[in-house]
Amino acid sequence: MGGVTDELVRLPQVNFAMLAESLGARGVVVNDRSELMSALEEALNIDKACVVDVHIDPRTVLIPYQRLYGISTL
Repeated sequence: MGGVTDELVRLPQVNFAMLAESLGARGVVVNDRSELMSALEEALNIDKACVVDVHIDPRTVLIPYQRLYGISTL
């Protein structure tokens, strides 16, 4: 028992950008690292709340889990 399980590192597929739009905010989706800076600039330069939905490789272990559990790959 314990350790890293799928429940800890896998999120359900939710379109957070669309959710933000439905609530009156701006939603921006980032699918590639090259899109990140322009998405962040857009988010910082608009006059309302903005959600930047960054899609990452599902095999990537997030940094907090790397630090907590000392793992770098699943």
